[in-house]
Amino acid sequence: MKPATIFLVDDSEIIREVLAYHLESQTSVKVAGFACGEQMLDTIDKTCPDIVILDYNLGTNSRLNGFQILQRLRSKCSCSVIFISGVENQHIVSKVMAAGVNKYILKSIPNVMSEIINSVNSVLNEYPARAS
Repeated sequence: MKPATIFLVDDSEIIREVLAYHLESQTSVKVAGFACGEQMLDTIDKTCPDIVILDYNLGTNSRLNGFQILQRLRSKCSCSVIFISGVENQHIVSKVMAAGVNKYILKSIPNVMSEIINSVNSVLNEYPARAS
């Protein structure tokens, strides 16, 4: 069985590396990391992943925030999306959830890594055809 593909978009290289390590060692996925959303969108023109893990604030690496990336992503690919963010603004969380993300995870919660891994496994179990 071919491993599922995850595109991980976060401006922090440390977060990308740590998440990729844990996801690849604890789930059956292959992770490709991106520092900015525009780079990921260019790649999606060639390959649609099974899941995109997307940060809201992408810093100076990106002209667009995570919600704007999500809107463009939806017009290109029908993959599952898990948001990870430090943004706790209820208006933003509601807007992102209404756009059809599978999960919104706050980076500040205890056991955030377990929550991300559980969310990835949940998405893969919900859509098993994507992982095959």
